[in-house]
Amino acid sequence: MGLPQMGFPAGLPKTMLVDLSGLVTPEKNHVRITTSMRLHWDQILVAKHVPAEAASLRVTKLDAARADLRSIGYPAPFNPDGRTPPLYTYDRILETELWGAHEGYYTRYGDVRPLLAAIDDQYVITHHGDELRLTFEASELPELPDGWTRSFLAFADGFGKDMDLNSARPHRIEPLPFHGMTSYPYPEDESFPDSELHRRYNTRYVGPDGANPFTTNPKTGTTVR
Repeated sequence: MGLPQMGFPAGLPKTMLVDLSGLVTPEKNHVRITTSMRLHWDQILVAKHVPAEAASLRVTKLDAARADLRSIGYPAPFNPDGRTPPLYTYDRILETELWGAHEGYYTRYGDVRPLLAAIDDQYVITHHGDELRLTFEASELPELPDGWTRSFLAFADGFGKDMDLNSARPHRIEPLPFHGMTSYPYPEDESFPDSELHRRYNTRYVGPDGANPFTTNPKTGTTVR
């Protein structure tokens, strides 16, 4: 008995949480991680799950008041300890990067808040060098009792696609992934649940060389802004 997959800390140093409920007990306390990838773990900790109410925690969910997609460039890498992988700083922004680009239609710049209203298949499609800037209204948060402190967690739900030649459809955005697909690429009897909202926002065409040769979507006639 085990987990079919637990994901991996892709690319950069990350902290991962893995639910081991039912897998680890006082009598069964050995865990084996099997992978075909080269991963480095600096530490592994096991913690007992404590319900929020038992730990005197109070959870407040806050939706973004604004969500703006824009091009910002590339935070410069630096190595404070001289070792890889690098960290990145917003204090110095590079204009170019040597990454390739998937050909297809990305989300146009500007307000994209309607695409973030729910966990569904109408999501923001970003190109490298893009930034999704979220603004929250702090006045909507409740006052804290004396002695309490507040921590912030950002929740994200989405898909990632690289350009590895061993990946499916490595050079194009399409076919777009969706939550109900049984595999990727999905079989012919499955399709992305397209919508008017999706077509209205995802109008920024990027060609195979990363260029944007026109400002109007030839499929819909929508002007890219």
